[in-house]
Amino acid sequence: SDYPLLPPSRYYKEWAATNLTEEEKEEVWGGNAARFFGF
Repeated sequence: SDYPLLPPSRYYKEWAATNLTEEEKEEVWGGNAARFFGF
């Protein structure tokens, strides 16, 4: 398997460069799904 295609450090670097607020980042990392499924 070629997974992951990119090194994790690249994903983290690009994630850190986003202009998302901490609240928005929490939603992306599972807040929306947790709320939807009632967790």
